[in-house]
Amino acid sequence: MNKKILTVLGAAVLLFGLASTAQAKNTNAGLPKFVHPEGSAADLRGDANGIGKFKSTEANKKLVFVNGRVSAVSASSISVDFKKEDGITTTYTFAVDTTTKIIRKFKATATIGEVAVKDHVKLWATKLEGGTAKLIWDKSIWWAVVKGTITALDTTNQTITVKLSWVVSAKHKPVIRKQYQLLVKTYSLTEYWQGTTAKAFTDLAVGQNISVRGSWNSVGKYLLGKKITILP
Repeated sequence: MNKKILTVLGAAVLLFGLASTAQAKNTNAGLPKFVHPEGSAADLRGDANGIGKFKSTEANKKLVFVNGRVSAVSASSISVDFKKEDGITTTYTFAVDTTTKIIRKFKATATIGEVAVKDHVKLWATKLEGGTAKLIWDKSIWWAVVKGTITALDTTNQTITVKLSWVVSAKHKPVIRKQYQLLVKTYSLTEYWQGTTAKAFTDLAVGQNISVRGSWNSVGKYLLGKKITILP
């Protein structure tokens, strides 16, 4: 066979392989923008130098470091499963207090209430056994802002299902749209508003349009609402 033909065929196979691989890795295809962290998270421009400055402080140079998954978390403690090179998993538990700093994936400041079980965290503490966490970097969460329509309310667990709708392409007629059912969780720090008037969870109703500002958890696939606003 002609060498030029072989070269063209080889290039075609290579491009097809690359395209197939890219498509296989793109598990977020067709989902809302905030699901894709790079370039769409509302807190993308966090404190880029925050960790470097933290580690460069003389007192922090003596801290121990753990990289793993959260197995338990509360307002006063956090447990992290650390997998060693031999495959054995060790769980370390640290105290959380007013000196503990929590940041999201892009290094914007967060609260311990945003950290959830199974989140991937990098943690610096005073010591491994009975130590206090000084910095928790939760790489599974980032800030997001959405608008949608309430389709369901769970008054027992105080969760909200919100239908998001967005245009995929306006170049063709009819316009192509996508929809996504988003689970919004609430917690003790959640605020409810309608204009300048403070509201409560009980003021929410199916069919209302709302905006939600909060922390997207990429592991649990839910938005932890910090501020929920009932729209006109």
